[in-house]
Amino acid sequence: MRRRGLGVVLVAGLALGVLSACGSSSSSSGGGVTVKNASSSGGGVMGGGLKPASAIHIDYVSCGPETNPFWSVVYRGASEAALNLGIHWSFLPGFGATPSLAQLNQVTMSAIASKPDGIALCGLDPTGQMSTIQQAAQAGIPVVLTPPDGSTVLYNPDLPFIGQVGQDEPVGGVVAADQSISRWHAKDIVCTEDGTDTTQGARCKALIDEAHKQGAQASVQVVPDDQGQAANVLTSLLQRDHKVDTIVNTNSDVTLGAIQAIKAANRPSVHNAGFDLNSGVLDGIKNGTVDFAIDQQQYWRGYIPILLLTQYIRYGLKMADNYLSGPSIVDKSNVNQVVQLVAENIR
Repeated sequence: MRRRGLGVVLVAGLALGVLSACGSSSSSSGGGVTVKNASSSGGGVMGGGLKPASAIHIDYVSCGPETNPFWSVVYRGASEAALNLGIHWSFLPGFGATPSLAQLNQVTMSAIASKPDGIALCGLDPTGQMSTIQQAAQAGIPVVLTPPDGSTVLYNPDLPFIGQVGQDEPVGGVVAADQSISRWHAKDIVCTEDGTDTTQGARCKALIDEAHKQGAQASVQVVPDDQGQAANVLTSLLQRDHKVDTIVNTNSDVTLGAIQAIKAANRPSVHNAGFDLNSGVLDGIKNGTVDFAIDQQQYWRGYIPILLLTQYIRYGLKMADNYLSGPSIVDKSNVNQVVQLVAENIR
């Protein structure tokens, strides 16, 4: 089933290349303010269908502001999709610095009340968000969930969303364990997560299961998604547990904190890897303080939900399975190709 999903990614990617050739005028601003991209003259966007592109408005309810390093990439992807497709959209952060399911649901309910044509929704905790998503479906508002809830690879008509986009989180965990064991024969891996984000939890659970299958030890360490606080927690861990030889972090800021912790605990032989990219992680890959990073290519988490919703609203089209954006490995072999793209909020 995963091979079928990758095939859809390739086909959609080709379609996006055609769409990207179409241009139109744009005016934009952040802070949840509507970004108007539609051109009344068409601007290269073809007419026809159930609703004209210029009449479509989509709300993107995110798990962070566009100023956040991770979500700025998602924002760019969504913005470029709206520009290419000639639609209107709004970016609505679900909460501030601290993850809050209650706030995310509240922002989603506000979006539903505004009656957009579609909602792209960050899946912080799909189970805890299900009632809200169902209310959107009952109101006739199509929803695309990102990242996938992990329940299925194929489209499931019994679920209250028309599509799912993002990294296969359990596969990401399996890849992290496998890479750590195959590259340097890791024997005792610590996987860090914040204890709130279910996607991080899914990565760590899969990592632990895969490590155990391959004969390695693995455990979870809960740390805040903050570089300084993570460094303190991990320094203490490394000072008291000398069997740990690998740290895999489910957040890029924590990966940077692990660099500090390894140095502070005087444990230079400990390997450090993590999920997601930023300039510090790329510097770490270059200088050897980070062995590799798993990139979920979150640009797609911005672009594809807008694309799926627009083409569903206009043409009634659905994908047969989830759009999987990752995992993708970044290490010394390809880091130089990625540096400029990270600086431009694309990777």
